[in-house]
Amino acid sequence: MPLYVAVFDANGVLLNTKRMNERFQKGIEALFKSEKILIKMAALSKEWRSIAADMDFSNGSLQSAREELFQRMDIPMRLLAKYSEIDRDSLAYCDPSEPGLKENIQKIKRLGLYAVVLSDTVHSKSEMELMLSAAGLRGLFDAIIVPTDTGYTKPSREAYMAALEPFKADPESSIFVGHAAEEIRGAKLAGMLTFAYGKKVREADYNVKDFKELFETLRTMKKQGR
Repeated sequence: MPLYVAVFDANGVLLNTKRMNERFQKGIEALFKSEKILIKMAALSKEWRSIAADMDFSNGSLQSAREELFQRMDIPMRLLAKYSEIDRDSLAYCDPSEPGLKENIQKIKRLGLYAVVLSDTVHSKSEMELMLSAAGLRGLFDAIIVPTDTGYTKPSREAYMAALEPFKADPESSIFVGHAAEEIRGAKLAGMLTFAYGKKVREADYNVKDFKELFETLRTMKKQGR
């Protein structure tokens, strides 16, 4: 079956969020210092990961998760709006995962594939668009799929199917490009052709070191009738 949908993970595949995370951390540290709040970022991050792991995207929200974080860490609720502002401002500090990323994705699209972002972010679609725009990838993708819209996260089959639904595509006509073994396995179980980006994943159908190699592999497959 010919391939015509390419689904990409966001963080670690399309986006480098190092500067974004540093910007957020500095902003929160400054906020806590001004309020004389003695909470270490490591403790805050650990608690947040615990909350985010259990988020029910079908009826929860980022706002309610943040409220729970503030309650657990005994942070005054009056600071919630400022906390959210710092988080949103940090989204403008995303970088592309590698040089020439935009050009290689454009080449992949010219092979006849739709390009889709499938992210497990806690942020909304509009906020993910801000992150992609900051990385120079604005307007490049045909669909952006996030849990706040679908209620699902990878590696559930429903998450991958949500990425294909706008194109009425079968998994067998689609590829998934990720870097986490669990998400590669999930995509493969859903029936997609899988590519591990940046590092080797044993379960992946293909391992590619960068988007240039991804494009060249897909170009060869297209010439072979895939």
